[in-house]
Amino acid sequence: MNRVYLSGVVAEKPTVNRVEEKPLHAEFVLQLKRKSVDGKWKKDRYTIHCWNRLAEWAEKFLEKGKLVSVEGRLIQRSGVTVAAREIILGEPVKLDRVDRDVIAE
Repeated sequence: MNRVYLSGVVAEKPTVNRVEEKPLHAEFVLQLKRKSVDGKWKKDRYTIHCWNRLAEWAEKFLEKGKLVSVEGRLIQRSGVTVAAREIILGEPVKLDRVDRDVIAE
């Protein structure tokens, strides 16, 4: 089973791609903070892809600094120069809080 659950903040406003007669697509970057083995805080970023109604949801409700929890499936693209860890969104949950650390960066 390929299912991931992540909670973090929206690092930048979602980008929405509207192309006639094709599914609506949006993507945004979810930033997570975690403590490393040496006790320092690290930030991980994941690109979240949304399609159709979820793309509409992202465009309408998400903005930089908003806390969000997502469920989806992990993909890793092959044939790219840099390894890309991305999530295809399944179900989102918007949480009502803004993280000032992300906005300040």
